[in-house]
Amino acid sequence: MISGGIGGMGAQPLAVTMCDGVFLGADVDPARIEKRIQTKYCDLLERNLDKAIDRALDAKKKGRRSRSGWSPTFSISTRASSSAT
Repeated sequence: MISGGIGGMGAQPLAVTMCDGVFLGADVDPARIEKRIQTKYCDLLERNLDKAIDRALDAKKKGRRSRSGWSPTFSISTRASSSAT
């Protein structure tokens, strides 16, 4: 299963694991993926998209469960602009 976003609760990777599947979730906020790793809903955070796809395809080929997250390498700033006049 490929998902655009890990989600607020992280249920997608857990559900796929319960079905012995392979999950690859993409999220622009790596903190969401890291939180899922801490709660054991996701196994790893990959920064390289090609490696993330290869890992998922390899797990599928070998019949293994896999829960990976991919996040691009750029940073996201959540600070509001203070340039209001």
